[in-house]
Amino acid sequence: MQPSDLLPDNQNFAQINGVNVRKGTIGAFMLNCNNWLDPTMSQYQRAELEQEIRDSIPALKALGIFDFFQLKDLKLQQWLYNEFHIQ
Repeated sequence: MQPSDLLPDNQNFAQINGVNVRKGTIGAFMLNCNNWLDPTMSQYQRAELEQEIRDSIPALKALGIFDFFQLKDLKLQQWLYNEFHIQ
């Protein structure tokens, strides 16, 4: 399967397992997690990142990403597991 088979250039969303998944969701999640790990982030910035991460979880679960990939950082892994029951 090619990326364009899932989302053609003229389409920004796909419905996967009953959830609308926006193009770029996985990339945004990865960048947000990377920034969340930055020790220089202010509390306000971290809270914004946490909300962005929270908002992406239903789409990521619909895609099954957590069935195939495990988060390497234990602090991030524990937060997501405790809040969303993701292992």
